[in-house]
Order: sequence, then C-alpha cells, then structure tokens
Amino acid sequence: MAVEKLRKIMKREMDVDYLATVHAMSMVFCYGCLMYFNGSKVVSFAIILEIYCLAYFIAWTQKLLFIKERVYQRKEFCIRTMLWLLLPTLWEFAGGSIFHWYNGAAAWVEPSFYILMLCYYIMVYWSVRVFYKDETMEMNSLLEQYKKRKDDTHEGNNPD
Repeated sequence: MAVEKLRKIMKREMDVDYLATVHAMSMVFCYGCLMYFNGSKVVSFAIILEIYCLAYFIAWTQKLLFIKERVYQRKEFCIRTMLWLLLPTLWEFAGGSIFHWYNGAAAWVEPSFYILMLCYYIMVYWSVRVFYKDETMEMNSLLEQYKKRKDDTHEGNNPD
C-alpha cells in the first residue's frame, strides 16, 4: 500500500515538473521576445528565476484542479477547465506586478505577454486532451483484446 501511494505521489510530481518546465521555457521565451522587440536585449537572472518559480506554482495549480483521476460532471469539468486556463494568467499578472517585470517597458508589452500566454495555455490544454484521449482509446482497445483472449481461453478449457 505504501509503495502504491509513493508511486502516485511521484507520478503527480513528475507531471507537475514536466508542466512547470514547459511553462517556464514558454514564459521566458515569450517575455524575452517581447522585451527584445521593446528594445532590450537582456533578461535578468532574477526575472528568469521568478518565472521558473511561478511556473512551478502554476503547474501545481493546474494539477490540483484535476488531481482526482475521475470523470467530472460536464458543468464541473467546464469550470475546472476555465480555471485551468485563466488562473495561470492571473498568477502571471500577480507575478509581473509584484516583481516589476515590465518597469520601463512600452505599454503594449505586458498585455501582449498575457495574451500570448493565454493562447499558449489553450494550446497546451488542447494537446494534453488529445494525448490523453488517444491514450485512453488505446488502453481500452488493449483491454478489449485481453478480455477477448481471456474469454477464448476459458471457452477452450471448458469441458461442456
């Protein structure tokens, strides 16, 4: 039982670490590009570190929204999905404000970052949904094949 619990915890952490890394790379890239177009060729290490910490927090927020691996009611699923997409943008706004990421930047940089990142979260969400849907279909197919082989084996061994 303890091994199963540890495996589940490790799987959750790996999911979060993967998402956090992808989020952080995307945030640093988008922020860096926008600042470059704004005339700055340097992104400070402090901002990169803040972005990585924020990305980890965002990934945990998203994981917690769907922590229970179950089928959600349609309304609950829609609400959780909207939160999955919008909370990261809210956290980015808070992070940018607290850490002053946009001081001295043109007025268009900050909203452009939020729009780009919201589009990114939509693409990530869509990709994850497609991946898991394909994986679920494949697992169901393998289960059906297994059941069929098991039924065929039982019929062949049946003395009737």
